[in-house]
Amino acid sequence: MGVVVKTGAELKINAGQTTKEEGTTRYVLWLDGKNHGSDISHYFVQFRTQYDQTWRVHPDGSNIRGSSLVNDQFRDFKVAKLTNLKAYALMEFRVLARNSYGIGNPSQPSSQIQISSTNVSVPVKNIRGGGGTVGVLTIVWDPIPREDHNGENLRYVISYRAYEENSDKRQWEVKTISERDACKYRVDFLSGQTYPCDYVAVVKEGVDLNYYKKYEVKVQGRNDKGIGPDMVPVIIMSAEDLPIGTPENVHGYWYNGTALLITWKPVPNTRDSVHGKLKGYKINYWEKDTGKESEAMQNILELKPGEENLDRGLIIGLEPVTWYVFNVQAYNSAGNGDKSSSNVRQTLNRPPSQYPTEVHVFSVEGYGVRVNFRGISTQQREEPIKGYKVQFWKATENLLSAEEADFGLMTTGVLRNLSRSELYRLRVFAYSRAGFGRRSSPSIYFTVGDGQIVINPETTEIFSGASAITASLILCICTLTINVMKRL
Repeated sequence: MGVVVKTGAELKINAGQTTKEEGTTRYVLWLDGKNHGSDISHYFVQFRTQYDQTWRVHPDGSNIRGSSLVNDQFRDFKVAKLTNLKAYALMEFRVLARNSYGIGNPSQPSSQIQISSTNVSVPVKNIRGGGGTVGVLTIVWDPIPREDHNGENLRYVISYRAYEENSDKRQWEVKTISERDACKYRVDFLSGQTYPCDYVAVVKEGVDLNYYKKYEVKVQGRNDKGIGPDMVPVIIMSAEDLPIGTPENVHGYWYNGTALLITWKPVPNTRDSVHGKLKGYKINYWEKDTGKESEAMQNILELKPGEENLDRGLIIGLEPVTWYVFNVQAYNSAGNGDKSSSNVRQTLNRPPSQYPTEVHVFSVEGYGVRVNFRGISTQQREEPIKGYKVQFWKATENLLSAEEADFGLMTTGVLRNLSRSELYRLRVFAYSRAGFGRRSSPSIYFTVGDGQIVINPETTEIFSGASAITASLILCICTLTINVMKRL
């Protein structure tokens, strides 16, 4: 005999009781199998329904010892009492045993049982606001799983009212909607297909749109046997309206040759100004001479977590020496607010197009090296050079780990506090207020002890610069000596 499921009445336990708890309680019985050399210490009772075929451990059947049943019909059987079972769903049960060696294979499933229907017993979860057009309150929630309907004809009871702090006097608006009308499959671009439920209530009162207003909301399941458990109200917001606040004092400043820094006085982040929750700002910009506002490009600046407001942003990828027109507007989930007045700013000349050449590295006393290089001359429509920077990093790492030394307008300088045992790479570039110029190429390799190192690109062998010079001199002397002796 496999796993058996019985009611308390069938086992003459709590005979005559007809409480709701007893109605959703069953007793699972089983006989021990082979213990394979170690006594059974605990049991696990699992269940599944026709709506969810995943085997799950019942809360009352987790890591239990199992009691012996005093019953002539089921003598020597172990028994577990499982409460709050899923009414109206077809259920199966199985048992697993554990000894000192681990958990064994599960038993064969019991026959399917079905408990008589009862009222909904689980609360509605994840109640939230769902946006929508201004003047409505969109209430969204997760559907009650089919196995928890507990009966036929599930519908949802929605209660809502405007929130008033420290007040419980306002009447609830109560609506009922069928599951078929409330819950539908929808496409979610982030998570794929979803199955949420929602209800849209019109909350505008005459000219008062009641935008972005707090409401208390409750949602309960109901079937033909009755309503589900009451719940603590959830606070959600009605739909947002377009912002009416406009950024002021919009100005542009040079950032580099292809970017401008735009600043503004932000709109107050309040319900009256934003008409909702401020999401960020949009900078609209176009070329003054050849562009049109209707064809403006846009940089969308979204508030990051923890940020309350923004008063600046970059527009990048601009043409050098070009006049741009720009304005700013706030936005929320409902859309864009009014644009600020427009302003203009010309971008800088181009950054340096040339790169330093004849880069050499020499060892100096202490843990350092001297770097010499030939500087550059700016070309037409390039910003004047402000200085040179040397980037250096360990050869085993990448350029992202590089340190920088600013030599100003000097074409020589010393790098200190280097490790004597490391091989380094080095590149040099000029900079101006328009940005960085091109880096010298190829990279120079050096160590603190030897100075500049010669790299053979074909074999990737590294030779000390000093050793290479010494070898060349010896070769020249030997060749000269041989030629002289031949003449003699």
